[in-house]
Amino acid sequence: MARIAVDCDGVLANFIRAFVELFNRLHPGRNITEEAWTSWGGGGQFTKAEESAMWRVIQQTENFWLGVDAYSDCVGDLAQWLMTQRDQDVWIMTSRANSAGMTTTKQTQIWLDACGVRPIHNYLGVITVPNSDDKVDICSRLDIDWMIDDKTETIESMDRFPYLHAALLDRRWNQDAQVKWRVKSMAEFLGAIK
Repeated sequence: MARIAVDCDGVLANFIRAFVELFNRLHPGRNITEEAWTSWGGGGQFTKAEESAMWRVIQQTENFWLGVDAYSDCVGDLAQWLMTQRDQDVWIMTSRANSAGMTTTKQTQIWLDACGVRPIHNYLGVITVPNSDDKVDICSRLDIDWMIDDKTETIESMDRFPYLHAALLDRRWNQDAQVKWRVKSMAEFLGAIK
């Protein structure tokens, strides 16, 4: 049995697309793009003040997280893996901001189910952390063996624990990362779990 943590936004959910679409609706004519999102903070496409305003809009939007698109390859790979495994403990970890409506945890749970990510013969839980930096502490407390995330700093912090296999999912915004293990896909990550 493995104890696995999977980041949600950037790994399973395409938050960047949701942010870009919302930003462009609120700022007609600006046309920021997903492709230009080459670093955390949008690759310089918007100001800190604009980003703060966007988070306020997200927090006021009813059940915002239910409308975020999935990275279908990653979601499909995880759903398939869960169907073929037994007795694995999997936590979807997210530092999503609260939005109006249901709790962020409940929205994430419903979103996963709608995407076909179900535990079958395993445990599948959602953990919402206030800050992505809290993931390190949570993984330590839960004795996580395997972790996948798209945020460089999270994986760099996880790399300090010799027993934890922490993989950085290769994305446009983490190309400069110097980590022990980088994977190209969820399938590659899940294929390494023993």
